[in-house]
Parts: sequence; C-alpha cells; structure tokens
Amino acid sequence: MSISLHVGNSCPTSGFTHISSWEACRAALSVYSVGKELNEIIDGSDYNGLEPSGPDENWPKGCYYCDNVDSCDDGVWFNDASVGSSNGGAQVFCGNASFELMIASSQTTLLFVGDSDVDFWEEVESTFGTQFPNDSSHGTAAYNVGYGGYTCKDVKNESSDFISVFEPSKVVLVCGENDLSDGSSPAVTFASYQTAVMPYVHSGATVYSFSTKPEPATTGLHNKYKQLDSLIKDWAATLDGKLVFIDTSGGFEDLGNGVDLYHGDKLHLSEVGYQYWEQWLTIALEDSSNCQVWRSGVCVQASNEDDIACIDSPLDFIVSKRPRDCDWASRGNSVKRCGKKGVSAHCPSTCGTCAGEKCSDSGRKFVLKETGAKKR
Repeated sequence: MSISLHVGNSCPTSGFTHISSWEACRAALSVYSVGKELNEIIDGSDYNGLEPSGPDENWPKGCYYCDNVDSCDDGVWFNDASVGSSNGGAQVFCGNASFELMIASSQTTLLFVGDSDVDFWEEVESTFGTQFPNDSSHGTAAYNVGYGGYTCKDVKNESSDFISVFEPSKVVLVCGENDLSDGSSPAVTFASYQTAVMPYVHSGATVYSFSTKPEPATTGLHNKYKQLDSLIKDWAATLDGKLVFIDTSGGFEDLGNGVDLYHGDKLHLSEVGYQYWEQWLTIALEDSSNCQVWRSGVCVQASNEDDIACIDSPLDFIVSKRPRDCDWASRGNSVKRCGKKGVSAHCPSTCGTCAGEKCSDSGRKFVLKETGAKKR
C-alpha cells in the first residue's frame, strides 16, 4: 500500500493510478505521510472537500494538493472529473494498484476516525495493519481518516460513507473533547457521541474508543471530561462488547500524568503518549474476553466478572499512622497484615482475596503524592 504525489494530472510511476473516491483520498493522506519529514506531512485536516462547483476538468483528476497555487486554496481537494488536467503547480495523489483494491478485499479493516488525536497518530497503517507495506489481500488493513478539530457530530456525519467504502470490522474512535471545549455539556456531548458510535455498531463493527485525556492545558474542563467518561463507561456495559472503552485518563494518572505524555502545547499527545495508546489498543484488539473497559492495559469492567483483572493498588495506604504498600503486606506475617481492616481490599492480589474484593473499595486512607507533598 503506497501513495505518491506528482505535479500535473498523471501518475508517472508504473502501477500507480488516480484515487477514485473522497473517502480513499482521506485515507491516502495518512499513508502518504508515513516516513515523511515534519514539513512534508499532510494532515487529515488539510482536506478541504469536493470541488465547490462539482467536477472540474480544469484541475487534476481525483485527489490533488495545492500549495501556493494560483486560484486554488491551499490544501487537498477531491475532483470527480472524467479526465482532468494539469493546472499550475497542483499535485495529484496516486496510489499503487492495490491501494483501493485492499480497501474492498481485506479480511479485516481497522478504521481510525475522530479528532486531532487520531489525525496526528502517525503510521497506524504499519503499526496495526499486517498488509503494510506489502500488497497481500489477506490479513488486516488499517486506515486513518482522522481530522483535527472534529466533534462527535462530524464523525457521525461521515460514518455512512466510510462504512460503505471501507466496510470496517473494527473502528478506533476518539471524539468528545472538542465538543466540550466548544461549550457543549457532558450530557449533550454524550448524546452526540452515541450517534457517532451506533452507525458502526449497527454495521457489525466493534468500536474501540479512547477516553478524554487529562491534558495540562485543559484543567478547567477536566470535571466535564470525567462526567463524559463516566457516562460512556456505563453505556459500554449495555452494548454486549460492541463498544470497548480505553480509559486514557485513568491510565495516564496511573503513570503520574507527566508532561512527557504530551506535545509541547500540553494539549496533544507526544510520541511517548502515543506509544502507550498503541500498547493499550493492541492489548484490547487481541482480547477475546468481552472486556468493556480497559485501564493501563488491564480489564477493569466486563460482562463476566471473572474476566476482570485482579490487581493491587499502586498507592500507599495508612496503617497505624504510617504509609504502607502491598509489598509490605506480602512480607513477614502476611496473613496477619492482610487481616488488618481494608488491607485485603487494597491488595487483593497479594492477599489472595480477588474473588471477594477485586471490585470493592479499600476502607483505608491512602497516600497520593502530588508535587512532592502527601495528600490523603
């Protein structure tokens, strides 16, 4: 699967052809950007749409790109012209012969949709697609059609077209933060989120949805973020495994929510942040237990409680006015230590009490370290 870009209206490389649909054009932008330098990357949000006045034979056929070209707004356009023509420095995108064939012939298609967190997620084609870069018509094909700035309504509005063209069996979705940032309430955003999810669910696909992120730049929205995430978690329990929720917020908090997880703008993900997303998504995609909610690569909500992971809390807790942890509970007289009130709920794996307490709250005060000071 390969995309090239050439000035003019023709595809000079043998075996390459014009992109035949706007949906494939959107996917082509991410494929083209694989391995490119930062100044060469063309984002999903650079896509402007169809020719404003309909098919235009005066511009390149199919998917084309303008950068400082007379009479053409900068960005990517799709022109459904029969022949098309060269025009100034306009450049046409070309896909190798199997690019669009694989869209229809893949045994499994993993489609990434949503806002800038998806748009800026580089090389999902090679990370999650077994067909990239070879041209086998078997295995999994991954496509990224994310668009910076999208709301859940925007995702919903394109869903039927993407379902028709890509026929995805699995969909990775990120949306909701822009809705809340634009002033929508968590309840209204959740309703919009549902309309984005259900077309894919009704088509037979499983949706893997990342939660909001506790970004340093949006602390004023974090309470709304938590409300939205809570609504989605509860809803996931009603969809029989067709919506899998990956709790980014909880996972990042488990990691300390350091600035290294974010880009310099303290809003978008850094390479480190995306590495965790790739790790957590891979675990969720490979799972067969019907888990509904994941946190830090561990199942924390499932229709069958036996599928829920039993893990100890990473936080210290207070015993006899001193901070302790689950390593302390495992040493010495562990039976006596685990028998102290609340310890087995805090350390169910260590204390061997998973069956009764892996979903219960600890009754002990716990220690949370924030900027060097201990909070309880």
